[in-house]
Amino acid sequence: MWDDVEVRPSGEKKVLFAAGAVLLLLLLAGVFFLLPMGFAGMPTLVASRRQPSLITSKKYVNPGFLVTLEGDDAGFWRAWSRDGIISITRFDLDGEQDWVGEFGFAEPVMHTNGDYAVLADKLSGEVYLLKTGKGMVERTMIEGKPQLVAVARTGDWLALYEPNVDASVLNPSVVLYNPQGTQLFTASFENALPLMVSFNRQGTQFFLLLGKVTDDGVENHLLSYDKSGQLLWTAQLPSGPPVDLIIKPMGDRVAVAVGNIIHLYSGLGQLLWQHVAQGNLHSLSFTGQADQLAYSSEKMSVLSFKRHGTLALIDQSGVPVWQCRTGSDAIDLRGGSALSVVAAGKQVTHLVGIDGKARWSYKHDFSKARIAVSEDGSTLLAQFEDGSMFVLRGE
Repeated sequence: MWDDVEVRPSGEKKVLFAAGAVLLLLLLAGVFFLLPMGFAGMPTLVASRRQPSLITSKKYVNPGFLVTLEGDDAGFWRAWSRDGIISITRFDLDGEQDWVGEFGFAEPVMHTNGDYAVLADKLSGEVYLLKTGKGMVERTMIEGKPQLVAVARTGDWLALYEPNVDASVLNPSVVLYNPQGTQLFTASFENALPLMVSFNRQGTQFFLLLGKVTDDGVENHLLSYDKSGQLLWTAQLPSGPPVDLIIKPMGDRVAVAVGNIIHLYSGLGQLLWQHVAQGNLHSLSFTGQADQLAYSSEKMSVLSFKRHGTLALIDQSGVPVWQCRTGSDAIDLRGGSALSVVAAGKQVTHLVGIDGKARWSYKHDFSKARIAVSEDGSTLLAQFEDGSMFVLRGE
């Protein structure tokens, strides 16, 4: 007869059992957090059955390099650069040409804002102010090499430039002009890299994002000026690559993203909130009646080695309202109406409401296209590298 014997696992077996349990938990955590996008149970943005209407389809031969494509409340600005010539076209909301101009600029830099556009040559320092329906309305020479330009809806414009001195010295200057070409003020900086610049809608205030070069690296600083040249406030931001700098169209808010952190400031320089985005930030857009901000990001899955895009909405307190997956690629936010934002992906583009649902969806490969959206979010212009262009209109 066999005696009943209590069998206990040896110490070695206990260790193996514990190690196996830990590995199993890690595997489950990886599947739970890494495969989708780092968010367990995150919903996927569902494409709408509604589609926008195709308004215009054109094909341009030998277009060149696309410098600028931007939309506003009345149409679109587009600029091509080819063989030292920059061709600028102003389209209406139906994709029809309102105005065309050509300029001999070797290295153009351009910015548009409503009826106005400012065009500069990085080599010669020549700057043109353009206006819808009139073409070039002012010409100015800057004693230096423009790096960034910006124009307000009032026609005031500025240039951040490197003076004509030793190229190894990083001492940029900023100069502000009114629409008549009169210089309003100039300011200089030491050991700095001009990164981004933007005006508020009224043209009364502008914001500079500069990289301050120190012995320890590059510090990011946000500076705010009024049009008289008075420095209103400054803020030091975390180190890292700048992602976006946007101003609320009808309000007193400025959002700046560095790395994966979004900062929201009032026009007076008060930090209202900070938000750490999931994954790598891609773009920002104000939307909604309150100080709501939409952002897109992407993250690489450790297990599948695929990129996954995310779209999220933050409320006026910096708290996420919702977030959703957008597929296998990051999306590019393109403004939209006060209650929606256009999410342009490589495979599908959506008009997304502030409830996180698609109003319309259009399936197309936009991987080799630039997209601009009208200010009310109703019309989209897509320009492809091969010269193809089409205009879509939804709600």
